Amino acid sequence: MRPACLPYRRGHSRTAAVVLAALCCGSIAACTATRLTRSLKTPSELATVDRRSPFLKVHARNGYLYLLSGWTVQESARTITGDGEHIDSARQTISRGRFTISLEDVALLETNVVHRSSAVAGLAIVTGVSAAVTAYCIAQPKACFGSCPTFYIGDQRDAPIQAEGFSTSVAPSLEARDVDALYRTEFRRGGRLNVTMKNEALETHVVKSVRLLAAARPPHGRVLATVGGQFREASDPRQARECRDHSVDCVSRVRAFDGIERLSVTDPDDLARRETIEVRLVLEEGPQALVMASRQSLASTYLFYQSLAYLGRAAGATLAALERGDRTVATGFARLQQVLGGIEVWSETQHGAWVRVGDIHELGPLASDVVALPLPPETTGRLRLRMARGHWRIDYLASVTLGAEVRPAILAPWAVRDGTGALIRDGSLTTLPGDTYTYSFNVPRGAHQELFLETQATTWNGCGSSGWLRKIRGERISSSPIPSNCCATSRLSSNLTSRIWNPSSGAAAMPGHRQTVTLCLVAALLSGCARNPAPQTWRFSAREAQQSVRGAWIVVELREASSDPAQRRVEGELIAVDAAAVHVLSMSGYRPVPRPLIGRVTVGGVFHSRGLLALWASIGAASTLSHGALLVTTVPMWTLAGVLASAHESRAGIIKDLDAARAFARFPQGLPENFDPAALDSPVSGRD
Repeated sequence: MRPACLPYRRGHSRTAAVVLAALCCGSIAACTATRLTRSLKTPSELATVDRRSPFLKVHARNGYLYLLSGWTVQESARTITGDGEHIDSARQTISRGRFTISLEDVALLETNVVHRSSAVAGLAIVTGVSAAVTAYCIAQPKACFGSCPTFYIGDQRDAPIQAEGFSTSVAPSLEARDVDALYRTEFRRGGRLNVTMKNEALETHVVKSVRLLAAARPPHGRVLATVGGQFREASDPRQARECRDHSVDCVSRVRAFDGIERLSVTDPDDLARRETIEVRLVLEEGPQALVMASRQSLASTYLFYQSLAYLGRAAGATLAALERGDRTVATGFARLQQVLGGIEVWSETQHGAWVRVGDIHELGPLASDVVALPLPPETTGRLRLRMARGHWRIDYLASVTLGAEVRPAILAPWAVRDGTGALIRDGSLTTLPGDTYTYSFNVPRGAHQELFLETQATTWNGCGSSGWLRKIRGERISSSPIPSNCCATSRLSSNLTSRIWNPSSGAAAMPGHRQTVTLCLVAALLSGCARNPAPQTWRFSAREAQQSVRGAWIVVELREASSDPAQRRVEGELIAVDAAAVHVLSMSGYRPVPRPLIGRVTVGGVFHSRGLLALWASIGAASTLSHGALLVTTVPMWTLAGVLASAHESRAGIIKDLDAARAFARFPQGLPENFDPAALDSPVSGRD
């Protein structure tokens, strides 16, 4: 299992590019979030009428209305000309065409200018920051998604990764020796060899030992590490003859150690569900072995960190209990390993029976390791590889003939230098994110050497920033319990293990966890938003409001509360506002509400775009999946920006001042002369 470090996937750059594209599309769509500035002018203020308005509403003294486009003003003639509609007080169209209107018949001139919402600016800044983080994660994926210490041969900037170290050492008690084959390293002459170790993650690595194991290669052969920990000479490598994956030929993906890997996807309901690959090897005389180059995928990392997430504040205490030798916790970690398991290798015998030969369990998702598994003498060459779906990436499958066991020479570094070139004299190192160290070795000259990297260290996830490891940089780290100020913030609950380590609890817990997070984000986005009281049919966009000929929706709450809820408020289309009353056309008919009886008014449905801004913020929050560990910062950033922008925008469409609401009445000039309430129809839709 590979719990210690978040992996870098080779397709991550492509995924991040898609995320950037989605973020750009969301921001472009949300840039259409607009507001409307409505102005009312009397005929005497004709010179100040906003000429930017594409439509002009001419409110006549008799309550009639002209809705004009392409309008012009003739100040000398005191007339207005334009194309449009002539509409009566009941808001029924009388005629269409080109009209010239004398200002003598005009009560008010209404202009509506659409402009971009100011809330867009804040989200645009957050988008820029988020896009920069995504671009950084494309360029430096391991810095965002984490990694165990990565090792490179030489000091070239574009050198390929050769190995990763101590993949499971998340605590001193789990510290183990890790041996990785430097299979693609060609070093024929011997002499000085530099191995560069980088901490490319947001982690702290306590490095105890980095050594090389060197063994002379046999003529025309290699030296391979076996699953059992031996080193054996190997010769005559032969590609797999067949590879069948769910009835699909996969031999093209495993015929060479070239980075083209065989990988499936995890089961959507059960991470432990197994799959089987059918393999046929070419056999020769002598002891035979399966050679495999493989690495893990994200599955074990997800399972490990999801378990820590379920522990919550008790995660540090759990690791401390593990360090103290708590059997219950240790059993829980072992069961996590068993859930996904390794790659089981089954071999067919000459009698047609299938026997389990062993397991290959290479740890780590960054660099593939090459190992050999000896096969029984009675094998037919037909193998079955059984593993958890989506858990393993297989790069190379072959058969070899095994030779004698080899004892490699152990090479300690003769010099260790940090990124500045300064010589490090301490035996142990504490590396922080971004640190680079170069280990210099003297490789024996003469025979072509097979090299292996042996590391021993501990990885602390997220504890480097607390300061306690920073204070002891360069000192030898003891295996004492985890300090109380490093992650451990609460005691381990007595019933914690039964709650965490029950395998059957995972399937139920994971969906619930996702739903809780989703509900919290939605609640956060909606909590700051003012509620719009208008029915859906009475809500206008800014551009619709430019041509709307009806009043906005109003809710009037009365001072004298009645025992009947229906008598406590009056709501409907706002007809007019004057010094004496507010005139409302409710579903039950026209009703004037005297000002002394009014407690509070709310006018809604007026051109706001918070839905677009919320969509923008949601796409932005989803894009933080490409930020790896940095999403702990960018998710709250997007949530806060989305809440503030949506709340700000929603309030822009809500009016609570009675005098300001007058501009959104059907008759902003007040009730017209000879007003007949019976001529008003029921307010079914604001778009009628």
